[in-house]
Amino acid sequence: MLNVVAQSGITSPVLFSLYVIDMPAHERIKWRIAINVSKSTAMLFAKPVRCIPTPRPVQIFGEPIHWFDNARYLWVTFKTRLS
Repeated sequence: MLNVVAQSGITSPVLFSLYVIDMPAHERIKWRIAINVSKSTAMLFAKPVRCIPTPRPVQIFGEPIHWFDNARYLWVTFKTRLS
């Protein structure tokens, strides 16, 4: 069985996060998967007409992940308000 998450799927980021967070440390080392908590951010996306609820705290390896309205990744800017 392959451990694959499609790169173009709309749920891919969530599936990858669940896959990596639930993975034991020795498996992350074996598969050479590194998670840089200091570079991790949390965002909640919503349509402009909807009210964005107050997000719950998020932690990775016991360290808090900060919520942002905007984030930049590989020269692409993500904003919480989808339009």
